[in-house]
Amino acid sequence: MNQYLTDIRHQLTENSTHAYLLPRTDPHQSEYIPDYWEIVAWLTNFTGSAANVTITQDHAGVWTDSRYFIQGEDQLADSDFKLMRLKVPHTTEYADWLRDHLKSGQTLGLDGRLISRARFKQLEKKLAGKQITINTNLDLITALWKDRPAFPSKTIQDLPEQFSGKTRAQKIAKLRIQMKKAGVNAHIISSLDDIAWLLNVRGSDTEFTPLPTSYLFINQENIYWFVHQHRITDTLKNELNSKGIELLPYDDIAKFLTTLSEGSKVMIDPKRSSQWIVDAIPNDCTVVEAMNFTTASKSLKNETEIRNIKEAMERDGVALVQFMIWLEEHLGKETITEYTASTKLKSFRAEQEDFVSPSFATIAGYEENGAIVHYRPTEETALELHAHGLFLLDSGGQYLQGTTDITRTISLYNGPATDQEIRDFTLVLKGHIQLAMQQFPAGTKGYQLDVLARQALWNAGINYGHGTGHGVGYFLNVHEGPQSIGTGATANPKSAMQPGMLTSNEPGVYREGQYGIRIENLMITVEKEATEFGQFLGFETVSLCPIDQSLIDVTLLTLTEITWLNDYHKTVYDRLSPRLKDEAKNWLAVQTKSITI
Repeated sequence: MNQYLTDIRHQLTENSTHAYLLPRTDPHQSEYIPDYWEIVAWLTNFTGSAANVTITQDHAGVWTDSRYFIQGEDQLADSDFKLMRLKVPHTTEYADWLRDHLKSGQTLGLDGRLISRARFKQLEKKLAGKQITINTNLDLITALWKDRPAFPSKTIQDLPEQFSGKTRAQKIAKLRIQMKKAGVNAHIISSLDDIAWLLNVRGSDTEFTPLPTSYLFINQENIYWFVHQHRITDTLKNELNSKGIELLPYDDIAKFLTTLSEGSKVMIDPKRSSQWIVDAIPNDCTVVEAMNFTTASKSLKNETEIRNIKEAMERDGVALVQFMIWLEEHLGKETITEYTASTKLKSFRAEQEDFVSPSFATIAGYEENGAIVHYRPTEETALELHAHGLFLLDSGGQYLQGTTDITRTISLYNGPATDQEIRDFTLVLKGHIQLAMQQFPAGTKGYQLDVLARQALWNAGINYGHGTGHGVGYFLNVHEGPQSIGTGATANPKSAMQPGMLTSNEPGVYREGQYGIRIENLMITVEKEATEFGQFLGFETVSLCPIDQSLIDVTLLTLTEITWLNDYHKTVYDRLSPRLKDEAKNWLAVQTKSITI
């Protein structure tokens, strides 16, 4: 029996509490969280990025979505925790379970820092019918986790205007105008990427996101940045102070909020602020719940950011080409595993100017592991690569010039792949191209575009369980809103595709126990033609890396799709070849040769 689970159950009894909810997140509702907040992994051994743990005296469950079903089965197999499958992404089945298993009048405990305001309201609504009390001030972990990793403490960096494109003063002025128009006189920002973008700062609190841990409060007169001040250099502190930004201790945010003036209209983003923040706001204040203004603003990359992003894509493309050449030359001559391959790719990226870190844990899935959508190899469990089968490689980098995210499925066969593999790959490619080519009217949402990437697959009776596209930050989160492309993408007007947005295009096929296929590029939304029917938009693909032509059945492609692929490969060669030595340049010329019918 897991001793920590036993201790938690003992504490539940002592606190007259009948169930405990533990979401996998941090107080800022981050996707990638510091080791300090990796409570779910510490307690259960499950390392997926999406999880909600529920504990009662006779049940311990880990709820996760389809991306992590295979991983969850493996990591929870010998534990006291049961894998609970979410049937539909972005739903709250764990709340249904709590409603059904708790008795009327019982109490659910949780740490209010670790549940968003939006999730809390959903949970509260689910449980209201049975008069179940929710205690949001119950931290059962801190006392148990004796060897807990240290709280992030590395120095926070200033991001110069040559990378940001706009000064912090310009961004703050725009935010205050937006607040005034919305009729709010104060705004609390908890999301780390929004704060980093607004203040033009970056950090290194997690392995993959350059974000400092902090809170921010802004009104028309003052800005208070709640951050561990030993992390700020005197130079940056003086610069911030000169712009009216006052530094306060990170841990003082809740105490500060209790002092807000009566009648204040305080704006929070319910999806990205914890219930703990709302609990600290006095009852005589009005809480306005809406998406952070900064979320929409930072999604629209400015001219400087777009120019830098294209530079980052060239550097990233060079690293990928160097890796592919290395893999081709060394496969079969030395032991290469999924893990050592991903490590080698990281080393090629690290050679590029202004590279900072990977943008997420590399997904390097060989053969059957490629079917695990978010598979992450470890040194101990990684499969060895051989001269047969498919290798799915999803990776990205953080550069001062931007964030990259790209997937290539590579044939490791000495000869041709199987007919099924080639057919599946070509259908995925068709979907990728159809989305990349599409022109659409301004105001179009991601869910309206999603079918383009799935149509060829659907017609063949095939589907994939993840979204088709997500927004990407500028040297920030590799996943950011408000836009997304998928069956579950929001219809909110703020999520419409707009010029300057950077979005992924990544359809796939996953055959459990056999292989996975995904092709991913990043695209910038751009203006196309304006007609009597209005302004039309489209996508400019900016990722630069050849697509494996040995896996393409040309007879399944239309002439328009072949033209797109040939044009894309010409761009890849034209942009990358000046940065390569002759041998690599010759290799790239072969990989990007035009397809003819």
